[in-house]
Amino acid sequence: MKHSDTLIKLSIKGEENHWPLSFIKVFNNLQELNISLSFINEDEDFEYFKDLQHFTFPHLRKLNVNLPTKFEPIVVKFLENNGENLEEFQSRCKCKNSSINRAVNDHCPKLKSLHTIFGENLSGLLLRNIFKKCKKLESIEIFRRGSNLSGKELLKIVAENSPKNFHELKFHNYYAELDVEDLKSFFISWKKRNPQKSLTLNFKNVGSKKNNEMKEIINEYEKIGVIKILKV
Repeated sequence: MKHSDTLIKLSIKGEENHWPLSFIKVFNNLQELNISLSFINEDEDFEYFKDLQHFTFPHLRKLNVNLPTKFEPIVVKFLENNGENLEEFQSRCKCKNSSINRAVNDHCPKLKSLHTIFGENLSGLLLRNIFKKCKKLESIEIFRRGSNLSGKELLKIVAENSPKNFHELKFHNYYAELDVEDLKSFFISWKKRNPQKSLTLNFKNVGSKKNNEMKEIINEYEKIGVIKILKV
């Protein structure tokens, strides 16, 4: 196939895709793969898509997937085959992501950036293990979807267990449950880290909770360079 050796980035997007994906296996030098598909009928049997789990791309560095729930096992198998050299992984799959997060923990040791969904079965232990296994992780974005992991516990784990080069935390649907003491405790713990590195925080889906005390404690630690707030 023409350009099979020179193509390094591929995006497959659309509401429906009924074409076999076997054509992409010839792109041996692929470095970035984006697959975003939404299906009108999720009960349909997508046999043509299952080939993806058997493909290997030795140079793949970035993977972005946004797929229906039933594709979770395929994504897991794909990570087993291609996670070794991944540096950036984004999962917006419409599922609980439990097995995908475990696959990240088991098969993506060189990951630097992770965007994932925390479903109801995600525990603090798994997040700690991800930090332990992914020693190069610098940034994580967490979308909360029914997770029992509280915002206070999440911040504690980040402060105590994230790798030494970690410097960016983005989280959705956590800010409203945090109070001043939660933030202060986190900022104090982060300030004590060695080596000291300024942390960029991005609170998303904030809602209406934004009192003066919260703003004051954020401003205090932002002024001394402990944190940098992108959005509150």
